[in-house]
Amino acid sequence: IRIWDINDKSSNVLPRKHANYIRCAEWSPADADKMASAGDNQELICWEREKNSRKWNSRILARLDDWIYGLSWSPDGRRIACGERSGRVSVIDLQGRRANFSQKHKEYVRRISWAPGSRGIFASGSDEGTVCLWNADPEKVEKQPLVRLELYGKRVTGLVWLEDGRYLMVSDTDCYMIMETSKLLSCGGQQTISLLNKEDLLLKKEKRKNISAIAVRRKRDKDFVAVFYAESVDIFYTTCIREGNFEFISVDTTEWNEEIVSSSQWNAECDRLICGCDNGEICYIDVKAGEVSKDRIDTNKIVDGCGCSVRCTDWTKDGKRLAAGYDDRRVRIWDVSERRCLAVLDGNRESIKSIAWSPDNRLLASGDNAAGLRIWDLNSLEKDGGKFLEEKS
Repeated sequence: IRIWDINDKSSNVLPRKHANYIRCAEWSPADADKMASAGDNQELICWEREKNSRKWNSRILARLDDWIYGLSWSPDGRRIACGERSGRVSVIDLQGRRANFSQKHKEYVRRISWAPGSRGIFASGSDEGTVCLWNADPEKVEKQPLVRLELYGKRVTGLVWLEDGRYLMVSDTDCYMIMETSKLLSCGGQQTISLLNKEDLLLKKEKRKNISAIAVRRKRDKDFVAVFYAESVDIFYTTCIREGNFEFISVDTTEWNEEIVSSSQWNAECDRLICGCDNGEICYIDVKAGEVSKDRIDTNKIVDGCGCSVRCTDWTKDGKRLAAGYDDRRVRIWDVSERRCLAVLDGNRESIKSIAWSPDNRLLASGDNAAGLRIWDLNSLEKDGGKFLEEKS
C-alpha cells in the first residue's frame, strides 16, 4: 500500500498485506477515513487513517475459506458482506465476528449489494445465474436466504437497488430485469423461484446482448439508470416505474467507433454520464436539465483513445473532476469541462481495476491486478500538477 502526499511530493509505504490479486475494495459509507479490501489471499482487511495524521493502520477482520470476489459495506458502516469463489456468503462486523450463511450459490459470488437504509437485507449474485436475498439483521440473522432466484443460466453482472430498496434491478450478460422487493419477499421464505416460470414477478425485462456496464445515481426523488450494451445505451429514471409507465430512451453510440463501454458513472447532478471505452476513449452523454427525452440527450467525446482500455472511472462530488484507471497502470485525473488532463498518477504495478474518491474528495484509492492498493492525497492537485514520484519507506 502506498499513500501519496502531493503537497511535499513524498510517499509512505505501508506493510504489504495482500499477497495476491485485490479483487474488490470499497470506502465505508459512514467514514471517509475507513475502507476495506479483499482478494485472492482470502483475507478481509479494514484500513483506517489516524486522526489528523497521514498514518494508515490495517486490521485483518477475517480470513475466509476461499478467494473473495465481492464485498459491500452495510449502510451504517458497521458490517461488511463478502462473496467467495466457492459460492459462500458471509457477513463480518468491525470486531471480526463472522456470520456464515447457507451455501446456496454454486459458483463465484461477484456481486453483493445491501438494500439502502436497511438494517440487514442484502442481495448476492453468482456466475451460475442465481440471486439470493438475505436477512443479516443483528437481532435476527437468518442463515437461509429469504428467497433464491434462478435466472436464465447466465452470469449475474449487476445487482442494483432502486428507489431506496423498493425495487431490485438484476442484469446478466443478455438482459436486465426489474422486480419489486416486497413481491419477492412475499413469495415465502427459503424457496427457490425460477424466473422462467415466474415472469409475473418482473416489472420489466429487456433483452439486450453483451451488457457491459450499468450506472445508477439517485437525485432527489428518483434514480437515473443507464444500461450499456453493444452499440447503444438505454437511459431511464425510476419515477416511470412507480407510475406504471416504463419507458426508456435508447441512445446510439456507434459514433464511438463501436468500442465497448467498460465503465460508466453519472455525475452528482444526473445531467452527465461518463463512459470509459476499451480503446481508451472517454466520452460522455449530456442529459440536459436532468430530463430523459430524445431532444435533451447529446453525446460528446472528452479525449481520443490512448491505446489502452479504461477499466474504471469515478466522479468527484461536484462533478468537476473525473478519475480514470487504465490498463497501462496509470490513473489520470481529468478536468471535464476543459477536457484537460490535470495529472497522471504513476505508482500501480499492473492494470487498474478499481478506483474511488473518498466522500470528501481529498483522497483517491486505486487497486490493481498485482494486489496493489494505493491511496492518493490530492489536496493540491492544481498547484503541483499531480507530480509526485519521490518515495520514502
